[in-house]
Amino acid sequence: MAYINLPPSLQGLFSKIEARLLKLETANRFTAPVVPALSSTPTVTGLASGDPSNPRVGDIWLNTTANTPKYVDSTGAVTTLGGSATSFYIYTASSTRLLSYAVAATAQSLLSSSTTGFIVNADTAYEYEFFTGLQFSGLVTQTPSIGITAETVTLTNAMTHVSLFNFGSNTTGFTTANTLSAVRTTSTIAITASGTTNRYYDIYGTGIIRVTGTGTARIYPSLTMNTTDPDNVWTTQTGLTFKLTPLGSSSVTTIGTIA
Repeated sequence: MAYINLPPSLQGLFSKIEARLLKLETANRFTAPVVPALSSTPTVTGLASGDPSNPRVGDIWLNTTANTPKYVDSTGAVTTLGGSATSFYIYTASSTRLLSYAVAATAQSLLSSSTTGFIVNADTAYEYEFFTGLQFSGLVTQTPSIGITAETVTLTNAMTHVSLFNFGSNTTGFTTANTLSAVRTTSTIAITASGTTNRYYDIYGTGIIRVTGTGTARIYPSLTMNTTDPDNVWTTQTGLTFKLTPLGSSSVTTIGTIA
């Protein structure tokens, strides 16, 4: 920019101002106001591949490696920006659904279709809750297993979970109380022995899910069989619920101050 008819001293001053403004316009850093101001600077935790090397509280950026918008919160935790006005994901079934394993014994989602789940970004962690009733009429010739399944949607990622499943069944109905068994697992849990008839299952699960890598994944509670059998059709019950509460990056272990 030319500064016409200005003394040399003012030309130099305006040149410096212009240079500073250009640096602000082209800088990669975008920082949201931190209100109220923090009395101390927290240590930044949870940085992943593609994140800035030295971010500050309030910094916001798009990690193009994971295609994930992130920011640094007031505790210093690198956190994924949510895509909605709520702080959690929740699905509740408004009707029953049949699951058939006549063609394949592979995992099926217990939500609205065999592969329905929540699409989440990689490098994220979640607390989850899941509960349902499952009904089977006839002779159970398979051993069903309950678990959490993830499928890669874009790029490359993987899911791990630590879960506590409570489960029990009876031959009377859902209004009959069950004695539940509790098992901690990082994979799946068989919920009954084979050979029993007309079962009514109560299942509750909770735990932590971590998605590492890049891109996006689809997550859902699933039921798997050990063999394929055209006679086995299972029914999920109305009110089945699956809830994910975001915690932060896939490596997050603490939110808040521990002393």
